[in-house]
Amino acid sequence: MAERFYTSALHGQNHDAATVYKGFDRIAMLEYGNAGEMMVGEELYGPDDLGTDGLHSEVFFRTRLQGQAMKMDDRVRQHFPKADYKTGSIIVHGYTRLGIADEYYPEDLEDNLTGFEFIANMAADLPILLRDAEEDEYLNLYNNGETITGGHADTALFVDGTTSKLQLIGNPTFFAGTAASNIMDNAGGISYSLIALLRQYGQNFVNEEGRTNPVQMEQILCNKQNGDLLELYFSATTNIEQTNPQVKNPDAGNPTPRILRTERLSNPNDLVVFYTGWQDQIKERSKYRARTDSWEEGNAQFRKVYTQVRSRYGFYFYGNRLIVLVRGAN
Repeated sequence: MAERFYTSALHGQNHDAATVYKGFDRIAMLEYGNAGEMMVGEELYGPDDLGTDGLHSEVFFRTRLQGQAMKMDDRVRQHFPKADYKTGSIIVHGYTRLGIADEYYPEDLEDNLTGFEFIANMAADLPILLRDAEEDEYLNLYNNGETITGGHADTALFVDGTTSKLQLIGNPTFFAGTAASNIMDNAGGISYSLIALLRQYGQNFVNEEGRTNPVQMEQILCNKQNGDLLELYFSATTNIEQTNPQVKNPDAGNPTPRILRTERLSNPNDLVVFYTGWQDQIKERSKYRARTDSWEEGNAQFRKVYTQVRSRYGFYFYGNRLIVLVRGAN
């Protein structure tokens, strides 16, 4: 992901507005329509439940009951199996700070055309620049999910099944001998076979207690082209891979997931698939968002006005088993 740094060609850093040519009567501001409509990052995290106190939290959690009741012969004195609990803990730490500021000298604006008042009003654009940077941070967890580690198993968000595998709390060897990854390689693009594989992952899902627990696809993150194609595959009444209009859509009758589109995926052809309950495992923790401060420094002709907006937040996950990365063609 390319880094973006913003500044202004006519900022307030020691500039003298009187030296700017006055042969114009207005300032034209260029804007781009729908600039904020592609920002989907806020929809990729569940609400944080750790509170806002402190910078370091150790989280201890458990599954519910491990095992099943047992059918026994009808005898008075007998021992039934005891329920078990699988437990684990992770450490949540670290924050990201983002901020941007604007400044100007009030006296520089006194003897100039009113058009230069835009310098004092530029602070209104700061939240746009902050929001844009935050969107990149939201997607960073998914763009770098094969290297960012976390959860009770301290593995990457996306594991390939060879270097590291999906794991259960308290039972890391449950999937021993199997691939047990949440990565699918799909150089062939969108197809009914891919959709069938994704539904199969959910249908064969094993929960943290080691019992079968089918889950449904709830949403898919992708670029616009793949999003349009997925919606066509999900909504078509016939099989669009065949020319015969009498052949029914093989995915008909299944719930249709939400499609989130973004152009900020590091590989535009990747798909990130979320399954039922993912909000309980992938979280955003905020100390504050878009906090605004304004102050003055200096005296007389050196007096300068500052405005800044900043956020402080972090992302973490408990588990990685309710999310699947479909690697697209590079």
